Amino acid sequence: MKNKKSKNILVQILISVLVVALAFIAGVFIDGNIFTGTDGVKGHGMPIFTLVLPAIALTICIIRLIIIIIKNISRRNK
Repeated sequence: MKNKKSKNILVQILISVLVVALAFIAGVFIDGNIFTGTDGVKGHGMPIFTLVLPAIALTICIIRLIIIIIKNISRRNK
């Protein structure tokens, strides 16, 4: 049963990394399509969504992983 729990945590970490990567890609896409300069250059001087979306996703993933770890510790102590 212990192997299954460790695999579960590894799967959750991999999913979290994937979500943050997808949030970065989505941020780049949004910045590239919303902000277009007067000279036709795509993008923005300060890539707002490219930075904010992955930061939010990373924060949520860290909180989620902390909750999973706490649940596993509490189950082990029962």
